[in-house]
Order: sequence, then C-alpha cells, then structure tokens
Amino acid sequence: MGKLFGTDGIRAKYGKFPLTEDFIVELGKAVGYILSSQNSDSSLLVAKDTRPSGKDIEKFLIKGTSCYPIKIYLANILPTAALSYIIRKHNINLGAMISASHNLYQDNGIKFFSSQGLKISDNFEEKIENLTINKKKRNKSQFKKTKIKIRGHGKQKPTYCNKSHKFDVEGICARIIVLVTTN
Repeated sequence: MGKLFGTDGIRAKYGKFPLTEDFIVELGKAVGYILSSQNSDSSLLVAKDTRPSGKDIEKFLIKGTSCYPIKIYLANILPTAALSYIIRKHNINLGAMISASHNLYQDNGIKFFSSQGLKISDNFEEKIENLTINKKKRNKSQFKKTKIKIRGHGKQKPTYCNKSHKFDVEGICARIIVLVTTN
C-alpha cells in the first residue's frame, strides 16, 4: 500500500484530494497509459453506485483514460460483484468501480479490478502511483487527445464513437455504452 491506495482502493470525500477533477483526470491518464502499454486491444469497464458524485468522477476518469487507445465500457449503476463478474465473463482487461461501499454518503472512491475480477495487484497500484503522485514520465508518443461524448454528461464536443452494447449475464442485464478511442 502506498500513498494513494488504501486497503480497498482510493477513498475520500468528493472534492478533496485525491477525488478532485484534476487528479481524477490524471488518474485516468495513468490507467489508460498502463493499459495501452500492456495490450494494443485493451478494455476498461467503468461502473458506479448511486452516490451523486459518481457521475462526475466517471466523467473525469473517462476524460483521462480516453487519451489512450483503449475500449471504454460504461455500465452506469451496477453492483460491485456484477462488475467483477462481467469483467471475467467478457475478458475485459480492467474494471473501475466508483463507490465507497459502506462509507458515508458524502465519501466516494474508485476501486480497480483485474481481468480476473479481483482487486488489482500492489504492483499495478504502484505503477499508478508512480505516474500520478510520483510524476514519473509517460511516453508522450502514445498520448492522443480525443473528443468524446458520454451520454448524460453535459455539452462535450463531437462523439468519437458511442454505441450501445448489451451484456446479459445470468440475470444481470446491463446496457453498456462503448467508447472506443484509437490512434
């Protein structure tokens, strides 16, 4: 465990470090960079609980991750266990659950899940911390700014790719919005 991750992801009061807009965008860039460095066809599934701040956190996380060529699936509101299951069932590289579980309503957080549907490794957390907290350099040649529209997230500019995909998984039905960013 380092400076950013606690025992169960990143937790804080929304609007306070590390759950500020600027930091969440940087966090998204770090995750996008790591994923795109590992696999040319990487994917991320993002879900959230019903906390009001979840919508903003999702938007900021996507703003950062969409700078890299990865498929981003938005599940909207989904239980954490369902996110974990869908990741495994559909071979998604990484999941991000925006939730603070049993913490106070004003709090929120982000927990990342590996392709096995489990909490990410300490090594993966360390890579994220090195790119955000410790400000290690990313290879800028992989960086590509894209403009995307996320349904329900205000007045962002043109849609890069926005289509709907339906996952029906043993009684769990989730309409997933797919955002594909490419070089």
